[in-house]
Amino acid sequence: MPTIDELRTLIQNCPDTEPYGFCKISDDAGTLSYYDDLDMWRCDCYWKDEWTQQTGKDEFANDNGGYYSKIGDDQNVALCSSSVSDYGGDLWGVGFGLANIGITSLKEGATIRCVGSYSRQKQCEGLPENASWNVFSSIPQTWNGSSWQPGDAASYNEKPSDTECRFICNPGYKWDGSKCALHDLKEISECSHESPTPCYDSASGLVWSTKAPYEMLHYDAVDYCDNLVEGGYSDWHLPTISELRTLIQNCRWTVTGGDCRITDDCLSSTACEYSYSQCGNDCNSTGGNGGIYVIYSRFGDEGDFLSSSKVADYPDDVWGVNFDKAQIRAFGTDEVYHKASVRCVKKVNVPCTGLPENAVWNSVSSILQTCDETSCQPSTAGVYNETPSKTECRFKCYPGYMWNDSKCTLKNPEALSECSPESPLPCRDSSSGLVWSANLPELMSFEEAFDYCDNLVEGVISDWRLPTIGELRTLIVNCPASEPGGECGVTDDCLSRDECWILRNCKCRSGEAAYSKFYSKSVSEAISSASKTGKIESGFENVWCIDFKDARITSCSLEYEQNFRCVR
Repeated sequence: MPTIDELRTLIQNCPDTEPYGFCKISDDAGTLSYYDDLDMWRCDCYWKDEWTQQTGKDEFANDNGGYYSKIGDDQNVALCSSSVSDYGGDLWGVGFGLANIGITSLKEGATIRCVGSYSRQKQCEGLPENASWNVFSSIPQTWNGSSWQPGDAASYNEKPSDTECRFICNPGYKWDGSKCALHDLKEISECSHESPTPCYDSASGLVWSTKAPYEMLHYDAVDYCDNLVEGGYSDWHLPTISELRTLIQNCRWTVTGGDCRITDDCLSSTACEYSYSQCGNDCNSTGGNGGIYVIYSRFGDEGDFLSSSKVADYPDDVWGVNFDKAQIRAFGTDEVYHKASVRCVKKVNVPCTGLPENAVWNSVSSILQTCDETSCQPSTAGVYNETPSKTECRFKCYPGYMWNDSKCTLKNPEALSECSPESPLPCRDSSSGLVWSANLPELMSFEEAFDYCDNLVEGVISDWRLPTIGELRTLIVNCPASEPGGECGVTDDCLSRDECWILRNCKCRSGEAAYSKFYSKSVSEAISSASKTGKIESGFENVWCIDFKDARITSCSLEYEQNFRCVR
């Protein structure tokens, strides 16, 4: 039962008793006492005066025509609420003769209207350019008495939701607070001696910054990279020794994978067999190459560069690279003469690939890769896995779908609500085994509706189509002649107007009953996609359709806009 506040929302043309009017009787405000001085004379309207003012009639009308009710309740209707007064426990109510708020004795019968929350599935709005919904493009909304909640306006959020309109930027784009801005590796130059920075080293999967403008000690280098903002990126770090080695070229001893064993996994100068011959002097530009000048840095850098990797057996030292000799050597962390140059680095997410239909990434759509001379790992190819991961390209099927080793298929149509006037959509008709969509949002031509159903995604279902006349007939109730198996001969196997259709056998009396499983009262036509019936009038082609006002199976012109509903 409605509260008195909810019941007052039905009042019109009486400002004193409409919501927030002068009359203070309110459940929400806690003013339900009959004995309080609430100026009860201001809790009604004298409709004779209002009626005369609105209509210009001087005579006292016997019927106010539902003047005070939004839904047409007239002067003979008084509705009872669930709000209890302190006058013997009687209930507050509204009488639509005077739009008055008063009490109703519990000893007497009362007229009531029930109230309930109203829900709907709403398409999300405001998807920015270069963005995708995360995960759903429509949400269930509930009417709270003044607005639909939650709102349908899109907001950026990396956490998936099936109850809020959230989006994420497409791979290669990044949210800058107002739009998905281009952040694509394709727009960053491949690292080379001549390339602008930041640049991308496709062999290692790393992005490199400009060389720092001055030499610095190790601790200053760490802070410098942590606070660097360059090229729109802010998450830089001082490279590890393995990352720094990826910039070495033309020296088989110290390039990535070379004989020098100093790597992120082996940082001891003794246990990792650090030796001058393997990690340093063999590629000296004036020795090992016979006096020929060789560029050992992919950027053409010269001199010493610091890494963040500490020497395991000398923790006051860090590993670094001298690009004059392609030498890997140790540097002190707090001695002025161990200042060195710095390039900052960042790992970038590479977009995952191969997301199947009716699936979503679980939980990231891009990953960090580590590359060597032959491959990058982990792979960006999507694989089905129900366990979430932020380091591998995994996907899972939408709710209601299951993986069958090649695609996500609808798992259990029985889990959908049974079709009825109150059921959420999409819904399943257990008697026919069909799943039905919401009614199309507007009248459409046959061709428009055909394309609409073909492209519809509703309730994570995407394989919609227009129904055949046989399928559409399964929605008819309360009319045996038009229901499946009834006297009407029009079926998917009999589509001829001359041979299969007799009007008296294909309808019921208008308004006698609700003839659709979806509606408590009759509605206009819904169109089927059964084969064309042939030309009824010159120049017109038709399809079979149903007018649910009288459960009539008839023909409808392709040229007229009609109501439609999709099926699967």
